[in-house]
Amino acid sequence: MKNMMKRFLMLAMLVLAGIALLGCQARSTATTITPSPNEVGNFASYADIKNYLSQYYQKSGGYFLSRMAPGGMFLESATDANTNTSAPRQYSQTNNQVEGVSESDVFLTDGYTLFMIQGQTFRIVDVDSLTLSYEFKLENGYLHGMYYDEASKQVILIAYEYTYPTEEERKAADFWWYYSYTTTKVYIFDVSDHEDITIARELSFANTYMIQSRMIGGMLYLMLDNYQINYQLNEEDFVPRYRDSEEGSEDIALPAQSIFFMPTGNDYLGYLMLVSLDTRSDEEADVKAYIGSGYQVYMSLNNLYNVVYRYDYDEETQIYTYSSFVMRFEVQEDKTLVFKAMAQVEGSPLNQFSIDEYEGVLRIATTHRVWTNIGSTVSNQIFLLDATVDGEMTQLSKLGNLGKPGESIFAVRFNGEIGFVVTFVNTDPLYKISLADPYNPVVISEYEEPGVSDYLHIINDNLTLGVGRHAETIQDVTRFVGVKVSLYNTAGNETLLKGNYLVEGTWSYTNVMYDHKAFIYYPRLDLGVVYFAIPIFEYTNNPANPNYWNYSQSLYVFKIELASETLEYVGRVSHMDQIQDPYYWYWFDSVDRAVMIENKIYTISQTQIRVHEIGESLIPGGHLILETPEDGRPVTEDSTK
Repeated sequence: MKNMMKRFLMLAMLVLAGIALLGCQARSTATTITPSPNEVGNFASYADIKNYLSQYYQKSGGYFLSRMAPGGMFLESATDANTNTSAPRQYSQTNNQVEGVSESDVFLTDGYTLFMIQGQTFRIVDVDSLTLSYEFKLENGYLHGMYYDEASKQVILIAYEYTYPTEEERKAADFWWYYSYTTTKVYIFDVSDHEDITIARELSFANTYMIQSRMIGGMLYLMLDNYQINYQLNEEDFVPRYRDSEEGSEDIALPAQSIFFMPTGNDYLGYLMLVSLDTRSDEEADVKAYIGSGYQVYMSLNNLYNVVYRYDYDEETQIYTYSSFVMRFEVQEDKTLVFKAMAQVEGSPLNQFSIDEYEGVLRIATTHRVWTNIGSTVSNQIFLLDATVDGEMTQLSKLGNLGKPGESIFAVRFNGEIGFVVTFVNTDPLYKISLADPYNPVVISEYEEPGVSDYLHIINDNLTLGVGRHAETIQDVTRFVGVKVSLYNTAGNETLLKGNYLVEGTWSYTNVMYDHKAFIYYPRLDLGVVYFAIPIFEYTNNPANPNYWNYSQSLYVFKIELASETLEYVGRVSHMDQIQDPYYWYWFDSVDRAVMIENKIYTISQTQIRVHEIGESLIPGGHLILETPEDGRPVTEDSTK
């Protein structure tokens, strides 16, 4: 009896110690937890999880249905991969935000091989011969992104696969309104020998969608949205499950101690799943689930930050506000993620570039809107938080009043002790901000010009590049007219415009505005230049019929001379024919991505790969047909402009 009591006391102490290590004020699982808590804690049993989840549902017709209204509020409140021994080649790489932290992409190279995913298909192509050496195709689903690990000679594919139930299964299933179930899959390919490519490992996470992923060395980090409890609580099956070929073919249910509650928004209920996987070993994956959601993700070499939005309505003041919970997960010595701290800030970040960590300080730029029954107000600010403490990341300082009345943030970029913020309504104020003293951030300069930069890229300590849209204002009405590429000297206390390129035509846009992976960056410091390329979609008036537009799409290539600080247009590559019918949408001829190797650029569309030599202009140098166009027409060998 005494031994049993000792074991019980030891177990209780271990549980309490585990909760304390979370670095937050976790509530006791014996206490009822209000939905949308402001803290993080874990559960002791599946029964505790079920009791907590039941607060989000109401029982109706034998099922526990969501209490969340359709409008989003609670109802009760408003080198070669073979054995290539050639000299290393220079080549462009994925446009990652943080050095050393890789992000997935769809077109990669090691200088000798092209790795690409398009829809359902993964292909490997030899660069020099432009020949296809391997192809893998999914039956149901599509490929989301991939990583290439040079050290292990592995390609890590992330895919969505769909399961389509029969009519009888749909009627009998609890989730009868779903047409299909989505599973996130991870395929690890051994590509060390192109003559014998194999799948070394396979993992699957049922009922999930990808939020973001990152890779540091051989460690893959997945942030997944598990939606299985979003609409209905199934008392028999409410625990996330996954499969790992290294652990067998059966489902692995997460233990209760690996499931946590956390702050969540009032418009969605699900599990945020965090997966830490060493792709270079056969070790078991570390999987944790948090009852809540995730939106924006930023990762440094030391921490992963997840942003959760929270909307609130005050019935007395009739004011809508929203805030962001920023959760810090620390990378441990075993390279797994453990929750450490959290902070709540006003507003929300625009994207991952609005968040940055530098010397133990988290910087986050937000736009905050407040809605009342008579209108709304907008404010922009940067919060500086202590990212070294556990529990609550305390605010060190706040820099507000960025932008003119009504302006919101369109772009952010941090570079060590300097930050850049772009706000916009009618003109583009580019703010340069000193963050050297985290207790006293100050605006150094403000530069205004027509239009806006939607994406900022740091070239070096002197030069910053902006990609965005030119704008014109007529009778107090501002409208965007086309793509704008601007080179700035931001070294001193005054920002200087060094080069500006405006795309001609009636109207144009680039997907770099919302997808920084489409920005192809290739520094050739040995030549004193930097090449970059962006896809541009163009629309021009059709002279024959003013009610229609002519459409074209190309990859524009530019060069920056570092010594003279000049911006030069090199040329553009299009995979489209001269379109006789101006109304036909040639989506499969759009240049999705490109890579640059030595003095060549390889462009890819759904139908083909084309290669051009980069000189004073772009010189055609061959192509490889990947697919025959769906309309049966021949593919032209070149349409360089």
